[in-house]
Amino acid sequence: MSDVLKSAADTLAEQTRKLDIAVHFTHGDTEKAKKMIAGAYRDIFAVKVRFFSSSLSGAFLIFFHPEYLQIMNIFVLVTSSFSIEDLKTNIDWRTFEKQLKEIQDEGQFDQVLCNHAREEIFHSLDTLSLVEIKKLIDLNDAIALNHKFKKIAESKLGYQQIKISVDVEPTSSLDMEVYSITGKKIDPKDLQKPKSEEQGEGKAEPENPEDVLSGRDIKLIVNASLILSPIKGKDVSQLSEGERVKIKLVDKTPKSVQLAKAFNAYDEESGAFSAITGRIVSIKHDPAGGYRINAVVAKGIYAKIYEEEENIKVAIDDSGAAALAKAQNASSGKISPVWMIATGACVLLLLGTVIYFLVK
Repeated sequence: MSDVLKSAADTLAEQTRKLDIAVHFTHGDTEKAKKMIAGAYRDIFAVKVRFFSSSLSGAFLIFFHPEYLQIMNIFVLVTSSFSIEDLKTNIDWRTFEKQLKEIQDEGQFDQVLCNHAREEIFHSLDTLSLVEIKKLIDLNDAIALNHKFKKIAESKLGYQQIKISVDVEPTSSLDMEVYSITGKKIDPKDLQKPKSEEQGEGKAEPENPEDVLSGRDIKLIVNASLILSPIKGKDVSQLSEGERVKIKLVDKTPKSVQLAKAFNAYDEESGAFSAITGRIVSIKHDPAGGYRINAVVAKGIYAKIYEEEENIKVAIDDSGAAALAKAQNASSGKISPVWMIATGACVLLLLGTVIYFLVK
């Protein structure tokens, strides 16, 4: 093959790959996918943060999807070196990430602190916080946004009197997937069957012969995420089939919104989903890491969940067990009608005996 033909083939293959990725992130919307490739549709924000105190400095890069209120990727670096202090947040995110990666490759970081900081920051960015961050980004309120992340760093990481710099840059899920050097990449198998807004309508086809949903009467399949509960929750590794867990829908498709509204779990004003309950029908550890979970939400409606974190605690819905215990307590404390009749008869017999002897 000539160099020209090889170059043309490589270009075509790359364009096809980008289209597959864009279609994946737009849930089957080909028009949006083409706009994303052309740079005309940017669906996420890259949030660049740098902070330092008298003893430690750190930085993190967050890819935030404002429509789904979802953290797509997060990279955190904490070090006792002062090299991060010279890092600028007003540069493009690819350069920002590259410089962070270079510091990491040089070994100028503390792995324990990094893991702790990543977990604390990730857990602090709950739905309410993300709604607030989205609002501040929409208002272009840089001062309030800096204050928000400073509060997170001081309260969650335990740093005092820190100096912080925050910048937000619009980008696309496609650019994140193709160019990010720290984020987790899509499994190539997931690109073979891109998601679509119509996926799950009618009789759904199983992904493979071993799909646990195969043979079930499926009306709708939605994508969801687990609700975390760091204190009272249950370790994700200890979850089992039949348990009821709290989940949140992640795909803002018409069907997902309609389903959330049916559960009163959709906020019209903010466009945010809130928690619903799903009963686990299968849970498997993924060889690449994390867990793949299928849960039934209602008759014929299933949620597919991929949780990439393995050391987290998940919110359990124990309302059914609580209701049963309450009913049992109520029934145990309630006097049986038979017992009341028997007791009354004994009292009358006793009174009759006493009266008989008194009269005699």
